[in-house]
Amino acid sequence: MYIPTTSGLHTLEIKNYRPSSISTSNLINYLDTILLVSRTPMLSADKQCVSYYWGGTRELELTAGAKYAGHDYWIWLGFTGTSPGIDISGVNIPLNYDLLVELGLLYPGFPGTGFMGQLDGAGNAAASLKVVGSHPNAAGVTLWLSYLVLSPGMTTPVLAASNPINVTFTFME
Repeated sequence: MYIPTTSGLHTLEIKNYRPSSISTSNLINYLDTILLVSRTPMLSADKQCVSYYWGGTRELELTAGAKYAGHDYWIWLGFTGTSPGIDISGVNIPLNYDLLVELGLLYPGFPGTGFMGQLDGAGNAAASLKVVGSHPNAAGVTLWLSYLVLSPGMTTPVLAASNPINVTFTFME
């Protein structure tokens, strides 16, 4: 089995591939191995929505992997989307520069618990985004989050950035 050790474009060989008979069930029957390679580091949340009326907390899971064990991380938050993003030290942070990103730069750790910290021995961490009940004009607003893995020596300040995730304000969760 081929396991990529670097990021980039890789080829996965599919044995007994027959283009004329492609369907989900047929494709699964023809694959010897299905290997899913995801972006590392990864960011995930327990829920995608939060009530603008009642507020709530979203639990975040940071999974950077053993390669980044002991490194510092910093979660950034924005509301204007993920493309084109911000490039720092050759790393694309999938958040557009906006007021929320700027507030996070001015007030590190804003607005949650664990938005800055150190990854554990396995390269993981947990954080939470707490939202207090707000105005109905927040309905439908989407916040985007991504985290940065920081260099301990700061020669290259940002080593990697996670995938973006979103949290949308709805009336009820």
